[in-house]
Formats: sequence, C-alpha cells, structure tokens
Amino acid sequence: MEFPLHIRDIRQSDPFILADEATHMYYTYAARFNPEQFPWQKRGAFYALASRDLIHWSEPQLVFEKEDFWADLDYWAPECHIWKGRYYIISTFRAEGTYRGCQCLVADSPLGPFKPVKNHLVTPPGWQCLDGTLYVDKDGKPWLVFCHEWLQVCDGRWRPYPFRMIWVKL
Repeated sequence: MEFPLHIRDIRQSDPFILADEATHMYYTYAARFNPEQFPWQKRGAFYALASRDLIHWSEPQLVFEKEDFWADLDYWAPECHIWKGRYYIISTFRAEGTYRGCQCLVADSPLGPFKPVKNHLVTPPGWQCLDGTLYVDKDGKPWLVFCHEWLQVCDGRWRPYPFRMIWVKL
C-alpha cells in the first residue's frame, strides 16, 4: 500500500480515527475526501484512508456502497469501532421524507466491504438523531450513544440507547 497523502493536505468532515491492532494501521472514514483531487468518489458511499504513522495516508478506498440500501441522503460522521472481532461503522443517514437517524454497517476488515447489520435505523422511530457512537459497558453490553437532534427537541440531548434491537443475533 502506498501513502501519498500528507495529513496537512487531507480535507474531511467529522474525523474519526480507528487504531487497529490487528493490522497495525490507522483508518479514517468519510463520505468524501478532497473531492477536487478525487472527483471519482460516488455519492451514497463511504471511503477510508489508511496510515501507518498518522502523517502519511493512502488514497481513498471504497468501503461501503449504497446498492439496495434504504438511505440516499445525509451520509454523515462515520465512526468505525471494533466489537467482538468485527468492524462496525456507525453513521448518520436519511432517506427522502424520513427522519435522520443512525445505522450500523459491519465488515470483517477495516476496509470492508461494509454491509448493513439491518436495513433500517437503529435509533428510535420518529426521532431526529445523529452522531452515534459505540459504548461498551463493564458487563460487555453495547450501547449506542447519539444525539436526539436539536431540530426536534431544541437542546440536542445526548442519550444512551441499548443496542438490543440489532446486536441480539450477532
């Protein structure tokens, strides 16, 4: 793998870096990186950059593509977490006429391909939500922590939410 990008030259929104002990690499994820430099990046997708030293990074690599996925808007703030040996991207999505919410994607590699755990939101129905992250408590129970968006509740409350809806069969 080549690492032609310097950290000072990377433009990305909502950065999150995964330090992966299995590959001895760092990864960061986004809907698009430097669009004028990499105009081939598709909408309705996520890309990853890889690094050995947090200074020099690879070019964007496709890790998730929409295909028959329910959401076509607001691919925001992907975070990648390792849980029970698998890689989970938690991100914000929306479809036309629906509320924004959080969804989980899973893969066996930090570079995907990622697929939906379920083909629907994991945040409560009827709630406008974003910025989900994984928290695993001392008993090993996973929780989704996310923002119940200010557009709906006026103050952008953060809420822990049990992952019972999606983790049961993993």
